[in-house]
Amino acid sequence: MKRIFIAIFSLVLILSGCSSEASSFTYLVNQAVETMDPVDASYSQTFQLFADIYLGPNQINQDGDLVLGNAESIDVSDDQLTYTIHLRDDVYWVNNNGEQMAPVTAQDYVNGYKRMVDPTEASIFSYIFEVIDGANEIISGDATPDTLAVDLVDDYTFTITLDYVAPYFESMLAFGSFVPQPTEAISEYGEDYGLTAETTWYNGAYYVSEYDPEYIITLEKNPLYINSDNVQLEKIDFRLNEDSSSRYNAFLNGEADYGEITTPEDYALGIEEGQVNDKMTSYSYYAVLNAADSAVTSNKDLRMALAYGFDRQTITEGVYGDINKPIEYIIPADLTTSSYGGVDYHDYSSDSLITYDPDKANEYFDKYMEEAGISDRSDISIELLASADATGNSKFAEVVQSSYLQNFGINIELTVQPFEQFLASKKSGAFDMYLQSWGPDYADPSTYLSLWQSSQIGSQNYAGYNNPEYDELYNKAVVETDTDTRFEEFAQLEKMIVDDGVAIPFFQLNSPYVITDGYTMPFDSFNSISHEYITYQGE
Repeated sequence: MKRIFIAIFSLVLILSGCSSEASSFTYLVNQAVETMDPVDASYSQTFQLFADIYLGPNQINQDGDLVLGNAESIDVSDDQLTYTIHLRDDVYWVNNNGEQMAPVTAQDYVNGYKRMVDPTEASIFSYIFEVIDGANEIISGDATPDTLAVDLVDDYTFTITLDYVAPYFESMLAFGSFVPQPTEAISEYGEDYGLTAETTWYNGAYYVSEYDPEYIITLEKNPLYINSDNVQLEKIDFRLNEDSSSRYNAFLNGEADYGEITTPEDYALGIEEGQVNDKMTSYSYYAVLNAADSAVTSNKDLRMALAYGFDRQTITEGVYGDINKPIEYIIPADLTTSSYGGVDYHDYSSDSLITYDPDKANEYFDKYMEEAGISDRSDISIELLASADATGNSKFAEVVQSSYLQNFGINIELTVQPFEQFLASKKSGAFDMYLQSWGPDYADPSTYLSLWQSSQIGSQNYAGYNNPEYDELYNKAVVETDTDTRFEEFAQLEKMIVDDGVAIPFFQLNSPYVITDGYTMPFDSFNSISHEYITYQGE
């Protein structure tokens, strides 16, 4: 089986249980689920939930392999542009009581995908459908959703025609935005679809019996799921707990079977006790600098001063100790090997796009001050936006503030906001700088590089980066079918966003964990994997 990589922003969760029984688990998570409607989904924890309650054409198994899900087979045309998806006829929608409601049909996919690109729905992940013929025109408002090249053949067959050859497309069909959407339920519940357990239908390993985003979500085993006999867990509770130490203590006190460690203190303790398992993910973290005209950081010299003055080693250690890996690139290694016959994009790109260089930083600060008519470094003021809820985010901001002040005399003003407000602020461009995390939605560098197109301003391009040269090269590279040329051009694009000072590489995320003997937690560095694959062999 070919291996694929899908990431959904940053996965941070804790698996716990009140006993050694494999029938019931409680997850303590530090990020809410905002919806069960795919058009409104954006959080990593939401997409983890989707892996449990929805089954798309393809799925990721416990080994990180791409396997068929709702699809019985997928045919690809000779020109690699048309995918014909033949669905199983034994997959059903169930309600919040596990009762059969309707079969999952091709119409649920056709309508759902067209709903994803409909501008009136304003899905943050509409851009991921741009690979499909007609999507760009629909998203920009120049065409209607019915023109999307996703066409019904019969009740259990539909076709997707791409705008260009995308070797990684089958991996996209395992991503949470490509799950089916129940036509009948959406018609019945309208704007309420996905907001409550009662107004949502499910076709995955679990259905939601209780939904309170503030925060208890209870999942129960779906008796009609196609692999129901192999699902060990009968019940899963998701509960919000934003305090890392209390989550770890739940494990130490026997109240949890699995716990992710997110503080250096807990990590050091776990290492000392011999309990820690490292889990290096492929999520890269980087600082985003606002290039929009309204921001102080619209000045490129100032951005480059901040970029060369970013002491990632000291900052990473100051916030996370030895947990995470400082990096000088944006796109992680081993992203493309599954989709490109073992070829790794990193063989074409640089592992060191920018280093910490105080001398260069000082040169750029001086140049900016001369241009801006500033005579004292303390008069340079940068707003650093941080979330009060995300693990380590506000502490990161404090260490960054201290680093720039001590090394360069720069005044960093911290704006720490609740998570929802933080999201709204960065989407509106109300920042000079903030920390971004991103993981690939599919196995191609474009999953990172598409975010910096000018067409994504107001959507994923929160930096307001508007570079016609970047747009032109991206549009060329994304349709290039020669792997060497494609990756060489992508490497130029990655270097361009760093050289323009809008993305400052920071660290690659490690998610170390502790787990009770006898349990096996499936993990892949890129993918959200359904918890149907959790196994228990006993202690």
